Amino acid sequence: MSGPAHSPAPWHQDSARPEMVFDKRGRLVVDCDHHGMGPRAQAAANGALVAAAPEMLVQLKGMLGLAEFLIDAVNVDTDLTKVVLRMNGEAVAEVPIAVILEHTKAAVAKAEGR
Repeated sequence: MSGPAHSPAPWHQDSARPEMVFDKRGRLVVDCDHHGMGPRAQAAANGALVAAAPEMLVQLKGMLGLAEFLIDAVNVDTDLTKVVLRMNGEAVAEVPIAVILEHTKAAVAKAEGR
């Protein structure tokens, strides 16, 4: 893919209606209000998440590239080496690095429409 197929970033929320997200040119990307079907605070939170999406995609791709570089540099066996996932400081799972990489690549592909 040569460039993003999505609207040009950065995206931003409307200050008066934070459930509405606009692109760099000021064109509407999405209105998360769903015709008043849900709580306004939830629609605004959805707007914040959507507005951050292009930047999060760039950062995720950068982190993926860095992880792959470091894995290659130190010759890590991604099937045997596990990462401990924590929630509130408590270990909840051990996951092989290969699984994390696979899921991360799938998330990037989904965001890019592949």
